[in-house]
Amino acid sequence: FVGSRYGFSLAVVQVAQLANEYHVPAFLLSGSLGDGFDKLYTYFVSCDAIATKPMTLEQCMRSATTLLYTKARNIARIIKRFS
Repeated sequence: FVGSRYGFSLAVVQVAQLANEYHVPAFLLSGSLGDGFDKLYTYFVSCDAIATKPMTLEQCMRSATTLLYTKARNIARIIKRFS
């Protein structure tokens, strides 16, 4: 979960900052996005939740591989289309 209520992971922001230094676009994939996630657009080209519908934490954890793969594939298709 990414949102201002819980704070943002310093490691995630540091990785994005490093990518930006080398002019590499950084994309954030998170289980869900909460209030204030839009502040992360300073570091990330896109901030995306991987959940495709309301899900319990257990459902998300069980489906994480498929959810991450699907969201990453969708982003890759957008990049390919506009490159």
